[in-house]
Amino acid sequence: MLVLTANLALVQTAPGQSTADVSVPSAGFVYDAQAMAVRPVMGARGAALLGRPLDLGFPVATAGIAAHQKFLLVSSAGDHRVRVVRFHNTGTTTQIIEGALTSPDRVIVSRSGGAAILHSQSTARLQVITGLPDSPVVAREFTTADLGSIAGNPAISDSGELVLFIGGDHGIHSVWLLDVENGASRLGLPDSTTLASFRPDSRDALAITRNGELYVIGPRGAISHFGFIGRGDQTGAAVGVQLSPDGTRAYVAYSQGDLVIVDSNSGAPNMISCRCIPSGLNTTNSSTMFRLNEPLPGLPLFFLDASSAVPRVWFVPPDQSQTDSQGSGQ
Repeated sequence: MLVLTANLALVQTAPGQSTADVSVPSAGFVYDAQAMAVRPVMGARGAALLGRPLDLGFPVATAGIAAHQKFLLVSSAGDHRVRVVRFHNTGTTTQIIEGALTSPDRVIVSRSGGAAILHSQSTARLQVITGLPDSPVVAREFTTADLGSIAGNPAISDSGELVLFIGGDHGIHSVWLLDVENGASRLGLPDSTTLASFRPDSRDALAITRNGELYVIGPRGAISHFGFIGRGDQTGAAVGVQLSPDGTRAYVAYSQGDLVIVDSNSGAPNMISCRCIPSGLNTTNSSTMFRLNEPLPGLPLFFLDASSAVPRVWFVPPDQSQTDSQGSGQ
């Protein structure tokens, strides 16, 4: 049951005030495609609001958001160039990344924010950005033209040394490991693999198949079985998969709203429903909190909180104007 919480006392920047003066958001930032802007999620768990768009000086076409909130990686809808926006005590600084792809379709920041991927579907190019946030450089560029169209989002390790992506058509997928030093290699995972992501500050990754098999991708592409989610026809497709920092828990979100946590020690899946339509498991400033959907007019944001033995789902109201009558809840 969703329980509303009221009487919130939150801080939002006044017009013209530095965005660095925003009180630290409980769940970081979120890209609002309708507003073409990045917005803070402000307040404590269970009592948070979606703040006003940050004034970056340009409309944002795509954005990658660092989980620890110290920077954004964005492309401008004006000149289509990619910039790093860094937050400081006195304000923000913006730096164009020379040689970066223009108008990337995807901007994906690694779990801990040390590296990122820029991907252009139309040109079949994928760039690795390292040195984030202070010294960003294009470390490597790959072409994916011969590897099949990319299904879902690619993933990158925090060191920027490894990239995972799933390529293929007509439901038959190949999982590719791109090594900055050694190039591309195909992994021995089932052709039903649909998603993969890296563990924070690690070269290990987690992958999931359509029928709910979970696999760990270890050093040099070694594959080991992690667990199994017994899913029925009503569960839908997996839209997000993440691995805990210690590698013992897997988090999976399904399109029909089922959220599953699998413990590698017990092997037993713990399933709850968010009563929402997840689009992924997006990282926040907590390693056990994940944003489930994107901002849409009139709809709340949903978050999976896996910090305790019993997982919970929090929601944030869709618009700040609702603060007088309702808050967020569990």
